[in-house]
Formats: sequence, structure tokens, C-alpha cells
Amino acid sequence: MQHRRCCLKKMIVLVFLVATFVPAFGGACRKDPLVRGACFRVHGRLSFYNGAPSARLWVIGTEHMLDVPSEKSEMPDYLLKLMPDFDDEVYGDFVVCPYKKHVPGRMQPVCVESGRHLVHKRRSP
Repeated sequence: MQHRRCCLKKMIVLVFLVATFVPAFGGACRKDPLVRGACFRVHGRLSFYNGAPSARLWVIGTEHMLDVPSEKSEMPDYLLKLMPDFDDEVYGDFVVCPYKKHVPGRMQPVCVESGRHLVHKRRSP
């Protein structure tokens, strides 16, 4: 019985430590008063481009490009850390919240709520 109690205490401490040090994944977009519509999931490639906006999310399998107007405030920190410069790109499943309705042929401004199943790649020179 005492062995179980000891292991239980260790598990509680471990869960607390993991919860304390793992970064929060998103959550700010849904509360943004500028969001116009329901958040949605996309499978895409997030990367920086020359021009404005520089952070863009290509929805794989389409010609649809989403733009992240101000990546510092509209993208979770853990995504920014995966992309220190223009030679980095991140593939994955993203939850985005739109600032405007989709217009065919135009980039749609979004806030990136979160990313999962992320794969980092360096662009070839």
C-alpha cells in the first residue's frame, strides 16, 4: 500500500511539472474581437515570403493562400520558434480563425490558433 502511495505522489508531481512547463497551444484567436466567422482546420504549409504579409499558410491541395497579418501576435510562440527565418517552413494541421470571408483569388487574413502534427523543413537553396 505504501509503495502505491509513493508512486501516486510521484505521478502527481510529474503531471504538475509537465503542465507547468509545456507551452500553451493557442487559444488567443477565438477571443479576438476582429475574428469574423468560425475557426476551421486546414492541412497546410506555413512559411515566410517576401512581401506583405510575410507569414502565409498554403492550404495543401488547393491554390488557397491564407495570410497572417502580424505573425508575432497572431501565431503561437511555438510555431514562431520553428520558423526563425525565411528558409524554414512548417507542415501540419492548423486551426485558423478568419478576419474576413474567403474571396476566390485573394488571400484570406487569419489568426493561427494552433498547430498539430507539425513537421519542420528547411527550404532548398
